[in-house]
Amino acid sequence: MDAPKSPLIGLRFLLALIVVVIYGLAIYALAWLPRGGDGSPATVLISGALLLSAGIGSLMTVLVDPRAEKPFRQLLGYAMTALVVIAVLIIVIFAEGIICLIMAVPILVPGIMLGIAFAAASLQWWQSSHGAFMVVALPLLVLPLEIRMDWPDYQGHVSTEVIIAAPADMVWANTVEIPAIDPATLPFTPSHDLMFFPQPVDARLDRHGPGATRFLTWSKGIHFREHITEWDRNRRLGWTFGFDPDSIPAEIDSHLRPDSETSRLLRGDYVLEPMADGRTRLVLTTYYEVSLPWNGYGRFWANRLLTDFHTVVLDVVKTRSEASSQAAAAPLSPPA
Repeated sequence: MDAPKSPLIGLRFLLALIVVVIYGLAIYALAWLPRGGDGSPATVLISGALLLSAGIGSLMTVLVDPRAEKPFRQLLGYAMTALVVIAVLIIVIFAEGIICLIMAVPILVPGIMLGIAFAAASLQWWQSSHGAFMVVALPLLVLPLEIRMDWPDYQGHVSTEVIIAAPADMVWANTVEIPAIDPATLPFTPSHDLMFFPQPVDARLDRHGPGATRFLTWSKGIHFREHITEWDRNRRLGWTFGFDPDSIPAEIDSHLRPDSETSRLLRGDYVLEPMADGRTRLVLTTYYEVSLPWNGYGRFWANRLLTDFHTVVLDVVKTRSEASSQAAAAPLSPPA
């Protein structure tokens, strides 16, 4: 962002920043805070993300450049500064998770650019700020409609495989239960190491066989269940998911529940394929459903997050299974 050229311009930007931040916080509170008897938050990507960011860009443009004299790049810098301040205050005041804000960036930045472009066009072509202020009001106009909309469902799945230098029975033993995972041993993934997404910690069975339940624990207080629906020893393990009201703590991110109306984990399975050379191919698949205004956006993030989760879990299974295989193959030491 270009430095202000005079104290007057600096004061104008400061006052505009205050107004835009108040606007952003107010629209966020109206759009995203929990409502309804179940206390669940809405997922309003149109009014609460795209139009909110467009309003930020439009309002900032009108306030700092009423004569439409500044370049787009400078206006974008002003608006992005406001967005960063709003994001920090949302985290501090409303305990919003940083994960959700990062995931919203592909919507927020284009929205800001559209808002700036529309406001600048309104000021240049019509010498009026009325059009820009219409953009500022759009989130309030669209929100009541959006929260009543039913979006089409999209069902997808993510499959990840790994080749393990161990026989199927050893891979199975390290797959059905995965206790005491050390986060320090997990490989790098963008969602865990850059977005701070919770990591797997423990997975234990209450018993063996069909009808069993696996209890899973992730970092940051996340816990849920996998109800075993398929049990073919050394070949296949299938399950459906079970979540409790406290499975995903609100302080993690209340908008990312995997059993909400907009995003759901449906089922999953491990498939073990013995190979001719004694190794085992292990495939982990998770099936999901999203119902959003832009299901391509939901599919992108579901694929990204699930791929990273699969990667770290399969790495643990591979490491433990190969260690077990090597230990079993090692010659016994002669007695002293």
